[in-house]
Amino acid sequence: MLSALPRAGAAMKAARHWPKALETGSGNGGRLAWGVASMQGWRDNQEDAHLALPDFDPKRRTALFGVFDGHGGATVAKIVAERLPDVLKGQAAYQAGRYDEALTHSFQQLDDFLTSRPGRREVGRHGPGENPDFQGCTAVVALIRGGVKPEIIVANAGDSRCVLVSASKAVDLSRDHAPTLPDELARVKKAGGYVTREGRINDNLNLSRALGDLFYKTNKRLKPCEQLISGVPEITRHTLTEADSHLTIGCDGIWDQSSSQQVVNFQLRQLASNPGLSDACAAFEDKNVSVHPVKTDGLGCDNMTLMMIDLLSGEKQVGGSDDLDKSTLASVPDVATETVAKATASSAPKRRLSSVRFSRSQRRRTLLACRSYAE
Repeated sequence: MLSALPRAGAAMKAARHWPKALETGSGNGGRLAWGVASMQGWRDNQEDAHLALPDFDPKRRTALFGVFDGHGGATVAKIVAERLPDVLKGQAAYQAGRYDEALTHSFQQLDDFLTSRPGRREVGRHGPGENPDFQGCTAVVALIRGGVKPEIIVANAGDSRCVLVSASKAVDLSRDHAPTLPDELARVKKAGGYVTREGRINDNLNLSRALGDLFYKTNKRLKPCEQLISGVPEITRHTLTEADSHLTIGCDGIWDQSSSQQVVNFQLRQLASNPGLSDACAAFEDKNVSVHPVKTDGLGCDNMTLMMIDLLSGEKQVGGSDDLDKSTLASVPDVATETVAKATASSAPKRRLSSVRFSRSQRRRTLLACRSYAE
């Protein structure tokens, strides 16, 4: 089956133009303008979800953004994205300003809901025949707090990633939770599991933290943070400075072939000529998607969701994407022709679809190449 793929050259070239859903929006007064591009790519279904709430809580001057990468289906990711805002705002710790604690409790409450009968029924309503035992999602969430000392609090469970752009430099605000990380591997082994050479827990999932996946969280003698797959997020706090211009959040399909700095370089170059945040995200996805799945060993075949937030836009700010220092942008490496290396490591939103430039039959001719690399 795979040996026939090279003859589908026209279809592979057309892969650069997969259809994408683009959204843009901003908060009150144009603050925290954001854009997102979501692309199904070679996969049979789009299993990603996201949320963008620049006016999440005006009283406390907080905004909430997140990306949720589903596996085993799209339902858990959708439910998490829908429920998280209310769950977070309902936490006593959130009301008291203990945001890291509130985010941690919110993740646990979402897992508890998925375990409950009402949660299982809701999963079934969204996707008949689906259940959260063998379906889950990563979750990377950024809570941005304004005020005298603005800061970002990031909660991450899984291998999606949140990256701060500071003086054109990429600063990771999350850690990819791979089973091969020493502390993650130790937890898996202590819980009675194992990790294969390919980095899969019990020869299945290739990530060590996620919401859902309840089959891996059934040991009642272990705390949630001690289970084979943990839904407890890792928290990172960062006090914002004048050098911090953007925040980029993406699922693992964004980072499989590119470092954080390469993604940031590409986006800043795009913004220099086109201030559209969602367009910058879409352009990167077009560059990142695999043209030949066999040659890329399946990399570039995943669903892709990439979000970019302009921290300098709107009220109280010195400018937006249009006001980026041109000398700073001139110093950013031009990655438009760079070979992408493998990684080592509120107004209502406006929606639009990018143009489709390939036929259904062309897509099907090479789709099988990526099924061998599915999670």
